[in-house]
Amino acid sequence: MSRNEYERIDDEQAVQLALHAMWQDAANRRLLSPAESLNAVTVGAAHADAGGAYTRGQRIDLLRNRVLCSPISTVSGGYRRAVKPDILMPGGRQLYSLQYQISDHATLACSAGTAPPGQRLAVPGSRPGELSRFVHQRGSSNAAALATRLAAQLYDRLLELRQQPGDERITDESMVVLVKALLVHSALWRGPRAIERLLDDTFKMRRDNEWQRRREITARFVGFGNVDPRRVLSSDDYRVVLLGSSAIEKDQSHVYEIPIPASLNAMTVRRRIVATLAWLSPLNPRHHRYRRANLYLTVNGNKHDLFDTTTDANETLAGRGTVQHLVYESDRRVVIAEDDILTVRVSCAEEAGELVHTVPYGLAITMEVDPAAEIPIYAQIRDRIQLRIRVRSS
Repeated sequence: MSRNEYERIDDEQAVQLALHAMWQDAANRRLLSPAESLNAVTVGAAHADAGGAYTRGQRIDLLRNRVLCSPISTVSGGYRRAVKPDILMPGGRQLYSLQYQISDHATLACSAGTAPPGQRLAVPGSRPGELSRFVHQRGSSNAAALATRLAAQLYDRLLELRQQPGDERITDESMVVLVKALLVHSALWRGPRAIERLLDDTFKMRRDNEWQRRREITARFVGFGNVDPRRVLSSDDYRVVLLGSSAIEKDQSHVYEIPIPASLNAMTVRRRIVATLAWLSPLNPRHHRYRRANLYLTVNGNKHDLFDTTTDANETLAGRGTVQHLVYESDRRVVIAEDDILTVRVSCAEEAGELVHTVPYGLAITMEVDPAAEIPIYAQIRDRIQLRIRVRSS
């Protein structure tokens, strides 16, 4: 369209045009090395920062402040359609400018400069002794730096937990996979219905019979979601974060048993469980599947429909890389006995040639309820597991 036509469209149309242009350009937006690594956590830049209000001038926000992946980001996915990037961290709001000298068509290019919006960075002063100079910048490198900082905080938190009685299972060997799992664990699709409706309208998908394609496309734009560090660095009365780690062999399963709080019996309160499994797979470059170890989660509410709806990436979509991240929700009224448990099974199968080594994995599980219901589940779960989730191999 012409520049004049583009300047007259509304916000919803502008966002749809931007998303469609990103999707059409996916072949040129492939992951760059080493971000395409199968075992790495790939970090994408979210169109977000804490810069607040700013003077826009002649610049244009293509996404109109929607918290999606940045317009400069990849939407091509990983190897064998794995979810890549895995997570989004704030990368600054990148604005664009109309290019008037090219043609009469609406052509937009990244707006350079160090003015807001964006993330504020310290830079050398322009004169000797100046220590207060800063600029605003944007990019996926900023997002990766924030993810690295969070990984360091998670590592320190695991070291603290290891000093507590009963936490000797957090070994040096398990640190990497636990940090990997926790980095992804707090990711959620913010307002998934709003995002899916936006993508429905953009890509002309029918809501009834194209749910699989909708989730595939949503994952291309948001990965497993935007990360909220507060959700993994600590628990509270209404949210419990549980950790497990081990090494598993082919054709083996590990079963984790988690107590279900009896206070949820016959309650219609909104509840959620988030389960994240991360592992380091041996690789076979001579095989088209590449990943020797395929680990996968099975969540079973002990014959209940305690968590009956997958709200984010489903099991198929979430199982193509070396991280499986599942989110279940429900507010259905169910009957819960005093000794009921939630079982989470970690299974291992060889996929790309012979698997002869054990595979280290980390498991993070969050169970939470709506704080408005005022049902403190933390103490109930803590008392029943007696500081440790029982694990058995089969």
